Amino acid sequence: MLGYPEANPSKAKRMKTLEYKVKKVLLDMHVDFHKPLAIAFSGGLDSSVLLSILVRIIGHENIRAIHVCHNIRPKEELEKEKIILQKTCRDMNIPLTIVNIRQGAISEYAHRTKCGVEAAARQYRYHALIRTAQRFGISTIATAHQADDQAETFFLRLLRGGRLEALGGILQSRLVDSTKDIYIIRPLLSFRRYELEAFARENSLEWSEDSTNRDNSFLRNRIRHELIPLLDTRFPSWRSSIESYQLQAQELKSLVTSIARQRMPTMVRGRGKDAILDQTLFKKEEALVRREILRLFLMQLGLEDIVNQGVLRSLEHAILKRAPRIEAGRCQFDLSCGVVKYIGKADSSSAFLDRSISHLKDLWKLDEFFLKVREPGQYECGPFRIVVSQSKYDPSSNIAAIDKEDFIYLSIPLSFPFVFRNRKEGETISHGTFSKDLDAIFKKQKISSESKHIITILEDEYGIAAILLMTFDGKLNIKSYYPPQLLCEKRKIMYILLSMKGDF
Repeated sequence: MLGYPEANPSKAKRMKTLEYKVKKVLLDMHVDFHKPLAIAFSGGLDSSVLLSILVRIIGHENIRAIHVCHNIRPKEELEKEKIILQKTCRDMNIPLTIVNIRQGAISEYAHRTKCGVEAAARQYRYHALIRTAQRFGISTIATAHQADDQAETFFLRLLRGGRLEALGGILQSRLVDSTKDIYIIRPLLSFRRYELEAFARENSLEWSEDSTNRDNSFLRNRIRHELIPLLDTRFPSWRSSIESYQLQAQELKSLVTSIARQRMPTMVRGRGKDAILDQTLFKKEEALVRREILRLFLMQLGLEDIVNQGVLRSLEHAILKRAPRIEAGRCQFDLSCGVVKYIGKADSSSAFLDRSISHLKDLWKLDEFFLKVREPGQYECGPFRIVVSQSKYDPSSNIAAIDKEDFIYLSIPLSFPFVFRNRKEGETISHGTFSKDLDAIFKKQKISSESKHIITILEDEYGIAAILLMTFDGKLNIKSYYPPQLLCEKRKIMYILLSMKGDF
């Protein structure tokens, strides 16, 4: 569907007024008109108006339009929209970059992460915008959110629930990539849709209409087409009331963030993904401050994508209940030794909580053995035979059908269940404030590269309990490496017989 203009004799004055107001907003946000700027250009009314105004203020030389095609609408509609996009940018002499999302990718992501299609599309869209801006060396991305979007977002977040700060609404400026200093700005946030529509008609702009905007199966559309018209009729002053709440929410958020930032240097040690959070100091804070500290901590770990109220509450609950380990947002965290330590993504984590009982492969030469041990007994895994007991080994017993003269006898503090697995490239062992790279341990112990594939890790819910540094010179030899702070309250001594089940 296309929107076309209607002539109005007073258009020049109104166009000048809107242009002046937007320019003032940009100056207040300290936007440098001499630096390149990207605009998220959907081809709809709002972004078409924003593009037109930016060209008037900045000039076409420093503007790039970025269109993200989600491929969730009919192909015919997308083709018509593409024609309008290209014509508009050509007429304004603006370079256009179109990013195509693979068809079905957004619905797959929504299903996998249990979020709505709208939320999934937004994730893809912002990721595409940021990556494209980086590609062209652009640090500012303008989006065309306006005042009606702000009101709709307030009700959307209110009805869905979540963090109180979310009621503060859409921010006019936001840092989205601290490493590249990329900002998203929203110059139209104080303008109503009818103002933009008047500008578009008076300026002879052509725009496209997204058919999904008429689909009331989406909550935002029901708010737009049903709730807001009702409020306009029954409660004419509702917008100013919402603005007051949003301002208070923003002020509260600013205060809590300020307090959290002041507290964090004393309780967070390390940088990036190696950062750890002191649980004792964390527990002393008020609930709002605790969750803000967790949010900032996850951001520091580079886990912005998993930050939501559910993840923050799960982590907080696990810390307060002294859980040894927690999975939140498909990420694993070790809580066993008084700190919060990020382990890795759950899908690729070696943590036993997410793995099957039987080993993944019995091809030890490929460095891919894995066994979960739930109770005492005999097991086989990779190149090894293993006997696990909670009592000392009796040589006269027949518990192990192995060559009694060619085995290793170990006593290790462990708890059931535990895993017997191969080491991973680049793995680090961490307990409390102690952290050490496994390769550094191998080097110090003079383990040859030829022997690394049979180095074995014993890991329980409290973390890595032992590293078996193995060598073979006609006979299996093992040096056991135990990390410091190994003994936890629930760990007991396990007795393990270990032998090779085949030729080395």
